[in-house]
Amino acid sequence: LFMWEWAAFGKERYWWHGEGLWMWSYADCDKVLRSEQSRKPAFGAIRAAIPDLFPTNLLIFLSNAGDNSEWGAIRKAVHHHFLDCGLESYQTRVK
Repeated sequence: LFMWEWAAFGKERYWWHGEGLWMWSYADCDKVLRSEQSRKPAFGAIRAAIPDLFPTNLLIFLSNAGDNSEWGAIRKAVHHHFLDCGLESYQTRVK
């Protein structure tokens, strides 16, 4: 589907799908992922229902807009806990 839509839109750098902008290069995707995003429950840039078994404030659905976003605070805590290579718990996990 991804390749078909890219071709249908002329194999350009960007194209529109659902409610969002899509791109094919890793560099462009990385740039977007590191920028502020006003997120909402969606899959593939199309609004999606959140199944009852998922919490409504699941990290992937939280907006990261602004310096004091809940997403930013959670992401910082997760990165500190799991990815801080200076922590003893990290060193134990990766051995």
